[in-house]
This record gives sequence, structure tokens and C-alpha cells, in this order.
Amino acid sequence: MRKLISIFIIIGIIVIPLLPQTYSTELPPIIDIHMHAFGKMPRTPDGTPLPAPRYPDKSIMIGTALVTRDEDILRLTLEAMNKYNIVLGVISWDLKDVYKWKDAAPKKFLAGQIIRDPTTVDITALRREFTEGKLDIMGEIATQYRGYSPKDPALEPIYSLAEELDVPLLIHCEGIAAPSTEFRISDGNPLLLEEVLKRHPKLRIYVENAGWPFWEK
Repeated sequence: MRKLISIFIIIGIIVIPLLPQTYSTELPPIIDIHMHAFGKMPRTPDGTPLPAPRYPDKSIMIGTALVTRDEDILRLTLEAMNKYNIVLGVISWDLKDVYKWKDAAPKKFLAGQIIRDPTTVDITALRREFTEGKLDIMGEIATQYRGYSPKDPALEPIYSLAEELDVPLLIHCEGIAAPSTEFRISDGNPLLLEEVLKRHPKLRIYVENAGWPFWEK
């Protein structure tokens, strides 16, 4: 039996309306709001896939390095999505890889571009990607890896564009991350977004990784 449903995700202060989807009743439908469209597996200098990171208390493993062949990443991702009834994934990474994934399965993905250094973003080009209908979300905003606080003025043009276009913005707020000498735990506190939202009251933000370990704050 198949049903036709209209799905809305509510994460914090963001509401994303989605088009109707068909799905099997054997598993409930899942929407994964944080996926990476890797063209290549992240690797150590000797070529070994990076191990899956864990939270410091070792209670939760964050993903798993499943493949050694880069060409298998997309195929195995789609197989896993079908297996677990993941009806939609929000993907981000470099544009060529994001568009490759979306072209392969356009009904499965919403597209975003990862932003690492806010000072290098071409706002005009980024606007064009949205107005041409190629991008669906702003981000992932991964500027924490480069030592930028969410309230750093360098991010203002990005926030302003997302607010103007009324597109949801995904930002990395967490106390742990992949290796980076510029990463600062203090920049992962979601409370830093308070001033951002005061300046951009219509901005729709969803906080990546739930702001761990700042949950109690």
C-alpha cells in the first residue's frame, strides 16, 4: 500500500514545506536534513578513509566510513536511502558534486553549497545559483572550521541574501569537528545566533548537529 503525503519539517525555528512524496508503509518516511554530497571520501594523507568520529563520551558514533572507492559513494547512499525510506536528503558540498547527486536523483535531494571562508564568497554568483533554481538551501555554513564566530561581520552578506531570498540556512554549531587548527569550540555555541536573528528577524536558521554539547544552555 502506498500513500500520498505532504511533509513539513520543524527544526527549532525553521519550517520547510516539501512537495508530496510517495512512500512504503513498511517504514516511516525520514527526511535527513544534513548530508554531504562527497565526490571523494575524506582521507588521511596516506589515503586511508577517515574513521567515523565519536562524541567524547563514546556513546554516539557520527556516521561511518563505508567505502574505499569514491565512485561507490552516491550509489551506496541512494541504496541506503531506499532501504531506510529516507524520502529526502538535504545535501551540501562543492557545487560540482552537489549537482552531480541532484542530477542523478532530483526528487531525492535539496541542494546547498558548503561555505567555508565567508570572505571568498561571490554573493552575485551565489544569488544566481538560487534565482536559476539550482540551489534550495544556504549552506552548510561551515565557517566555524576557519575560526569564524556565527556573529562575525564577514557572514552578514550571506545572512542578508538568505533572508532576502527566504531560503533556509544550515549552520555548523557544535563543539567537535573534523581536524582543523582554526576550529574553536566556543564558536559552536548556538547562543551566538541571538544577535544574528536580531539583525535578521526573517532569517530561517537550522542548527547543524543540534549545537552539541551546548544543549543545556
